Amino acid sequence: MAGLDETAVDFEIRPFHPVDDEYLACLAIQTCYPEDPQDTLDEWRYRVYPDCEELVVNRKPIHDRVEQYVLSLIADRQIKVLLTKAREDNKAKVGWLTDNGYRAVRRSPSSALDVAAFDFGKWEGCVESVEASGIEFLSRAYLQEHDPDWHAKLHAAWVEIKRDAPTSNEERPIPVDEFDRMLNSPAMCPETNLIAVDNGSLAASCSGFGPYAGLTFANPLLRNPTLWGIRFTGVRRAWRRRGIATAIKLKSIAQARDLGCARMRTGNEENNPMYGINIALGFESAPALE
Repeated sequence: MAGLDETAVDFEIRPFHPVDDEYLACLAIQTCYPEDPQDTLDEWRYRVYPDCEELVVNRKPIHDRVEQYVLSLIADRQIKVLLTKAREDNKAKVGWLTDNGYRAVRRSPSSALDVAAFDFGKWEGCVESVEASGIEFLSRAYLQEHDPDWHAKLHAAWVEIKRDAPTSNEERPIPVDEFDRMLNSPAMCPETNLIAVDNGSLAASCSGFGPYAGLTFANPLLRNPTLWGIRFTGVRRAWRRRGIATAIKLKSIAQARDLGCARMRTGNEENNPMYGINIALGFESAPALE
């Protein structure tokens, strides 16, 4: 079979516009990568697009010309690093990146759990011991209805936990409007987003709810509710080393089982302690993003 002469292909490179026609084009391209989670139109509509604070070459670039185009766009900006992602088993893309001076700065394996096969007996007493210390696991939906301070407390917890998560780039502030856009995305399910609330040794606020110590944002996928994606799990510094991360994961897995979930998927930077917790719980790793 004759190879495709890339120089003979007529195409235009221009900025992406966040409108439905272009979202649908991205979804069509995404189907070429069936090993990756497939998004929906609504999920694309709610994605956050910072004002060029981060420019990322994603998916398979048309090699040199796409890179040159991006570099021309950012030539007058104070950009230190150009980031992209590639699955480590995609030898062609990894090879091109390596040949063009890119280097791996982090490794983030994805992992999945067979919910039906999960052995809760192995973890008997784990959740109960954490709850005995005064930690209560409540859904975001419940707190939004009953805790008038839920928004400020959840945003503060999210910012602190995210700040401590491993990253390949410099941290930037998480504005409230960006946080709200994430929460309001149709891909986020308030009933399955669990919060660890400390109603024990630390004094509860006048609302009757203590500080938010940790969270896990698990969500049934819009295209298939038997598959759940875990967007993020973490515990604030003052509450670490108390078993809260494992306990909130167990609560989430139990909820997923009860709601008909067959499989949960997540991804973690390999040096993040949460990755070790997931492996201990039985999540099985897949090829990583680099």
